[in-house]
Amino acid sequence: MPSTVEIVNTGLQLLGTRHITDLEEASKEARETALAWPQIRDYCIRLHPWNCIASYHTFSPEAETPAMDWDYQYVLPGDCEHVWSVDSADTDDWQVRGRRLYTDLAGPLTISYATEELDSAQFDAMLVRFMAHELAIATCEALVQSKTKKQELEKARDKILAEAGISDGREQSNAEFIEDDWVLARYRR
Repeated sequence: MPSTVEIVNTGLQLLGTRHITDLEEASKEARETALAWPQIRDYCIRLHPWNCIASYHTFSPEAETPAMDWDYQYVLPGDCEHVWSVDSADTDDWQVRGRRLYTDLAGPLTISYATEELDSAQFDAMLVRFMAHELAIATCEALVQSKTKKQELEKARDKILAEAGISDGREQSNAEFIEDDWVLARYRR
């Protein structure tokens, strides 16, 4: 699996600039990408439910009740970057505020979430390509000063994200679609 420098170099290749050997080297490419990388990595992880960084956690609520709005609060796992879903048949009603999840469910709850993954060796090929494109877009103005190139990269990035949704969806069973009265109302006459 690729290192951070290899992902960065893929982004630099997309821009047509020179490659780097280290994020701390004394080059414009290294300075710009080192500055952008942490934000790009975290943004990409939060953006899509990538299977390669997915994790699950089952936990019980804290003893202390929330001050308002909810009956229970749960402290999120330390490596939780973004909660995708709360696995409970009883509710879709939950909210994340800071490092806590709030709901009216007593639990235990199981959440699906994106890990705050810092090891790029855990990223699959689609996430790597997506990150490289995001990095190239973020550094395009500083490194190649081309709005046309940036627009081309944005279009390619959007295609990768759509393909990732299809690919990740193939690695899980189909979710059951429940037809409720609201959905079926249009068929009634």
